[in-house]
Amino acid sequence: MKTYDSRRNMVIAVLIVFGLSGLFFISSFETNKVQEAVVIATARVADVTASYRTSIAPTPTFTQTSTPTITPSLTATLTLTPLPSLTSTPAIKPCLVRMEAQTPAIYQFPSKDDRYSSRLVKPADVYLYYKLEDEPWWRASSQSSAQGNGWVYAGDIVSNDCANSLPMNGGLENIDTLASAVIYQDTFSSYTSNWVPRPLQQKSTSDGFQLVFPDLEFQSVTLSEKTLGEKNTVWLSFRRVPFNKDNFTGIRFDSDRTSGTYLEFRLFSDCRYQYSYYLDDSLKEQSPLNAVDSNQACAQEASSLLVLHLDYDAYQGTINLGGQFAGYNLAGFSIKDSKNYLESSLLTLISDGKSYFDYILITTP
Repeated sequence: MKTYDSRRNMVIAVLIVFGLSGLFFISSFETNKVQEAVVIATARVADVTASYRTSIAPTPTFTQTSTPTITPSLTATLTLTPLPSLTSTPAIKPCLVRMEAQTPAIYQFPSKDDRYSSRLVKPADVYLYYKLEDEPWWRASSQSSAQGNGWVYAGDIVSNDCANSLPMNGGLENIDTLASAVIYQDTFSSYTSNWVPRPLQQKSTSDGFQLVFPDLEFQSVTLSEKTLGEKNTVWLSFRRVPFNKDNFTGIRFDSDRTSGTYLEFRLFSDCRYQYSYYLDDSLKEQSPLNAVDSNQACAQEASSLLVLHLDYDAYQGTINLGGQFAGYNLAGFSIKDSKNYLESSLLTLISDGKSYFDYILITTP
């Protein structure tokens, strides 16, 4: 009977507590009063609970011991860490120079393809921002802007007294305005150890550093330290000295999983081009020979820009390859890769004739 009464008393006390708490909350918005109500309610619940436990539990025997007195310390030590000072990077102050070329122009890319150029009236004044590292190209614009909107050839500039104050080791990032990340860039001046076998390089007064394939036979070098993913864009500037119409320059995407499996693009000296897919060193699929209708792009000693877009669809198991050469769109090529051999790949430069590579940029969207 005692147990029942205790439980009833506890329930009544809890209901009273919650009623008082609600009454205090509704009738007053003062923080101190609400806190007092919560403290009183908590104490009452604790008393009722203790009473209930005492009534149903056996009474233990306690041995009195001395309890040390604890004096709490209410003094907190606050250590303030000073914030780092924010130093803004000053914008590059452009240098105004004059161009005296016969046909002065600003190019969309650092490559002398007319399809990518905007002609200027001679004599033309342009703003320079930085020089491409070890290459004869300046980031430039016809009007002052944040970072320029094109490129001018260094040999077309006759007055650049203020250029010495500008950065001389600029990169290729501004070529691909749609890229979200740069995977690799190389002007072939100091990174040749990334290519296997180590290629020949040379420095030209007019063209800067170049990676050179000097022989009239098949040659290749592979970018060994960078693996390409599912979506990549390759920008390659080069010129070639063909011996016959069947000499070619191209790019190969080698599977990093299976030897002898690759997707290849060949550009022949007469501007025909072709895609091929090899599986275990055996030709699996091949596109028909197509042609780029551009006599200038196919002229000997002319520097040209090749842009290839590799799009791998792992869900569909397909690979799409296409792009542009000298400003002309290339026909696309699509293959099935159900075993995901080319889900990741290594890039290889190939040539069957004398080829001179100016730079390469690999980006991902």
